[in-house]
Amino acid sequence: MKEALPGKTALFALAYKPFLLNQQWILPSIIFFSLLFKLSLFFICYHGNIYQIIRPDSFDYLTPAKTLLLHGNYGDLFERTPGYPTFITIIFALFGQHLTAIVIAQILLSSLLIIEAYYIAYRLFSLSAAYLSAFLIAFNFLLLSYTLVILTELLFAIVIGFTFLIGTYLFSSRSYKLGLIFSLGLTLAFATFIRPISYYLIFPVAIGTTIYFIRNRFPWKKIIMGLLLLTAPSLVMVGGWQVRNKLHFNTFAYSNIMAFNLYWNYMGDIIQKPKDPPPKNVKALIEKLKEQGPLSPAEKTKFMAKTALAFLIKHPVALVKQMIAGFPRLMLGSDASFARFFSPGINYLVFKHKKQDLWHFRISKLLKNNSWGEFFSVVVAAPMRFFLFFTYFFVAIALLTLFKFKLNENYFSHLFLLECTLYFIILSSSAVSTARFRTPFELLIVIYASYGGIYSFRWIKRKFFDFNPHRYPADRSIKVNE
Repeated sequence: MKEALPGKTALFALAYKPFLLNQQWILPSIIFFSLLFKLSLFFICYHGNIYQIIRPDSFDYLTPAKTLLLHGNYGDLFERTPGYPTFITIIFALFGQHLTAIVIAQILLSSLLIIEAYYIAYRLFSLSAAYLSAFLIAFNFLLLSYTLVILTELLFAIVIGFTFLIGTYLFSSRSYKLGLIFSLGLTLAFATFIRPISYYLIFPVAIGTTIYFIRNRFPWKKIIMGLLLLTAPSLVMVGGWQVRNKLHFNTFAYSNIMAFNLYWNYMGDIIQKPKDPPPKNVKALIEKLKEQGPLSPAEKTKFMAKTALAFLIKHPVALVKQMIAGFPRLMLGSDASFARFFSPGINYLVFKHKKQDLWHFRISKLLKNNSWGEFFSVVVAAPMRFFLFFTYFFVAIALLTLFKFKLNENYFSHLFLLECTLYFIILSSSAVSTARFRTPFELLIVIYASYGGIYSFRWIKRKFFDFNPHRYPADRSIKVNE
């Protein structure tokens, strides 16, 4: 009797079994399809309207970038920091002064976030969590929104992501590695060069690093050497820029954007009375500045910072209330930047009403009054807050699980990432908080949510579908580098 020949499906499975079992193709495939999606979206939907890819803040970076390209200096750059203008200048020098070249470069660089997500999750959790993290970051719409616009958010997220990655490997190695220590300090300095929000992050990181060294009983000479290597890049790069500001503007302030935010956003929001409209409040602050007479940039920065700090110290309860009110907007906001790529002139309130139309299933009204691009942007943006609740649910599961198992062997790595996340949350929770301010730690949210999802899936499978209790050991879900 002749043996039956295998069917086409079986032959296909036999032929491609080595390829399917080899998981090395998964990460490159995620990167490839992510780049294909983003580049296709940009080339198909960008119609030459520069307001699709720029925002009002974009000119604060484009102007010094062109000055640097033409004259070799940053001009009167003081409100912003030099990192992003330098990046733009490099793109202009290589490809000409084309705004689209900046966006294409950002799309290509966004693949680094996928790699960072993979290796952080792989180091802390498991291979499956690493692949899921890479996939979710690859198609994260908040990060995609700022990949398609000329703003600092994406570049900062990439550089601070390297800080997270290096810190994860440093604090989980339990060894003294000078290269990792210096690299951690270097990425922190570069991040501060791009956005001043990380200016003070070096201090909690240095304190945490010192505790890590002491807990591992390193000699004092090594501890001092490690701290010098950690802080040296910031002293040279950030301190060097402050010296430049002293020479040009007669102030050691790193950037006047911090004084600006304290004066207008923090103090300005608190002194605003409920029955007074915002324009009246702004007018009062402007009059207060005018009373000082003509001020130089240094004097203006000093006045705003001094006045705001003195006020906030006197009203700590109001400041805490303001931060608490800003926290939900920071963590649960669904940004409209993605919609603005399709409709540059879209109004945020109009966009909000369109999302409400979608929630109430008024689809015909949406299709009648909007283009297909606008309709697509509303469909994408409307469920974002809904998905965020699921994301934070899985993050909560991940954190509870980790504390249950005493954060496993990567104890200090988890504390380092938690420390960085809390730093950004505290500094970003204010009267003007939006989803945009979440971009620095969106990477970590996705990684921990991925682990929480993997853990939940395995728990459900083991609890309800797997009748062999010995197949999955109790600690399999948090096994490192499975």
